[in-house]
Parts: sequence; C-alpha cells; structure tokens
Amino acid sequence: MFSYSFYLIQENEQTLNSTKVTLDQLWNFESTTNWWKNVSIMLIFPLTSVFILIAGITMSSQAVLQGLKNSKNTKPNLEKTKIFLRKNVQKIKMKKEKPVEGV
Repeated sequence: MFSYSFYLIQENEQTLNSTKVTLDQLWNFESTTNWWKNVSIMLIFPLTSVFILIAGITMSSQAVLQGLKNSKNTKPNLEKTKIFLRKNVQKIKMKKEKPVEGV
C-alpha cells in the first residue's frame, strides 16, 4: 500500500506538469493528488511504520524466546554430577589410605 500510494502521487504530479491537460483534468488530478498526499501522511505512512515495528519485535522476540528455551534444556543433570563427584571422592580417599612406602 505504501509503494502504491507513493506511485500514484508521483504519477499524478507528472500528469499535473504535463501541457496536454485540460482545465477539468487539471482540477481532477490536483484534487486526487492532494487526497492521496493527505491519506498517505495521515494513515498509510504511520501504519507502515507500525507494521514494520511489529514485525521487528516479533522476529527479535522469537529469537530471544528460542534462546531462553535452549538455555533451559541445557541444565546440568544432577544425577550425573552426583555420580561423578562420588567417584572422584572415592579416588581421593583411596589415595590418602595407601601406605607410603619406605617409611
């Protein structure tokens, strides 16, 4: 809609500058051009900005939510951590209990 209104305004202005236009056509194109300019400024350009803003927010929020979802799935597994710690603690205890040779 944005590009269509911009195109119509340009076409009407070019027609207004033409020398082959009658007075009735000149008034018609002038009123049409003024109407499209007003509608574009008051309605089409702001709506286009809002739609672009909404699209940007939607795309960025999807990336943020996907990142949060991935971070929740990468929580450490507590059972594996407990087993790993038990094995290491047992190895340390076994090293302490070994008698030192040559004493």
